[in-house]
Amino acid sequence: MGVLVKGPHALYLPIGGIVGGCLASGNRKALRDPRWLLTLATLAVVVAAWLYPAIRLAGDEATADGTTYGARLLGQIGTRLAGENEPHLHGFWFLVPLILLMGLPWTPAWLAGLARAARPVRAPVTERFGLGAAGGALGLSLLLLSVPGSKREVYLIPPLATACVLAAYALRRLPRDPAVRSTPLLTAGVLAGLALTLFAAPFVRWTGLIPAGPALEVLEALGRAPLTASLLGAAVLAAVGAWRTFASRADVERAAVVGGLGLGIVWVVLALTVMPTIGRQKSFAGAAAVAARERPGAPLFEAGFTDPSVLWWFRRDRLTLLGNAGYAATARALAWDAPPAVVLVRAKFWDARARRATPEALRVLDRAAVLWRDEVGGGEHLLLSNAPGP
Repeated sequence: MGVLVKGPHALYLPIGGIVGGCLASGNRKALRDPRWLLTLATLAVVVAAWLYPAIRLAGDEATADGTTYGARLLGQIGTRLAGENEPHLHGFWFLVPLILLMGLPWTPAWLAGLARAARPVRAPVTERFGLGAAGGALGLSLLLLSVPGSKREVYLIPPLATACVLAAYALRRLPRDPAVRSTPLLTAGVLAGLALTLFAAPFVRWTGLIPAGPALEVLEALGRAPLTASLLGAAVLAAVGAWRTFASRADVERAAVVGGLGLGIVWVVLALTVMPTIGRQKSFAGAAAVAARERPGAPLFEAGFTDPSVLWWFRRDRLTLLGNAGYAATARALAWDAPPAVVLVRAKFWDARARRATPEALRVLDRAAVLWRDEVGGGEHLLLSNAPGP
């Protein structure tokens, strides 16, 4: 099921974990069990049972960028490995320093656990398989994710889970390790730095050091009363977390719990109150304001992309996704005799209508009312409404 949802990424952790655990525990014989072939054959059958009819039924349909679904499904792995025409191109070692940074403030702890996993004979017999599984899953994932030219920070989320296992082991089993003992101070420092940053953020715009642009727009948004209150509240929570973590530094395990709770609470506050509103580059607030003014209560459709997160701004009860190739459905929603509606479309989908829509659909689309057009999330979007009457 993981492979169907996310492709080969779902194989890295279980394979790395099983191989690493068997090697660390000395149970190499299990890796030669012929039932592994049955497991891999089952995987191939399950994937093929979805892939074959998907390509047969819709492989010739066009995606938003004009390529077919079949070409994208079968060709994406090859192009990512080769690094041809793929976004997020980085060197082989790009993910290594990134996971060290993303693992903070517990990076010293999980590195200590990884060092023990590399020498499992120093651990009790009952702990060797678990150590090897966590270390093997982390190592194999990083290796295989580093081979393709295309790399993104979100790919590190599964490996970070195994790093958490190694950190938990080190905090419990290796409390006297120098790297582990530094973790409470590092955690308190991260929380203290976060508190200072959150406290200063609403006031930075007054310094005159920030040039005009998206960064200044974000800082101006942070200076408005509701967001300022949220930031100051989060700063206080972070400061309390830093103090409590520092006070618990003698017990590294307790300090990790206190620091983790502090960081988690601050993150929840920021995620719910600040993040949805500050980013103009990812905000459809402008389109939502126009829709509320020009077509209040009209149903919302989306064409040319599939992102239900637009409901953060439009506040509709229902969003109808028309798909990447839904020119006919878009035309039906925008017909002059259809109920009033608003349709949010990606610009490259809209600009390709002349060569991809049927003549009947094109006549309706060309007459649609363009209520708004702007860049969001690195791509241009339009808000359309019904064509005027005949």
